[in-house]
Amino acid sequence: MVPLAYKEGVITGMEFLWSHGAVIQAGEFRHGPLEIVESGVPFLFLVPTDSSRVITQRALKFVEKWKGTAIVLDYADFAMGLHDDLAPFVMFVPLEWLSLIHISEPTRLQLIS
Repeated sequence: MVPLAYKEGVITGMEFLWSHGAVIQAGEFRHGPLEIVESGVPFLFLVPTDSSRVITQRALKFVEKWKGTAIVLDYADFAMGLHDDLAPFVMFVPLEWLSLIHISEPTRLQLIS
């Protein structure tokens, strides 16, 4: 889901909504981004159903433990039995709704996939 996260974080979030944000792959989370976890800093997690699910959930638990705000979109909730490779296409719609409705003013958003 990295291409989708990049599109949403950089193009939709930073260019269209003028919000501060970064796209961080879950495996890279413990190499610096964990330092910015604090109350009031939202993190948007795209939780896949492939082999990277475990590491994404580990990053999510860290954010929740240290009082960061976690917004979670889990592909398992949207997949309806579809193949993992279709995740970017399926997750695009809820991400667009989230961006257009809930993130309509500048905010700091870190996108984890």
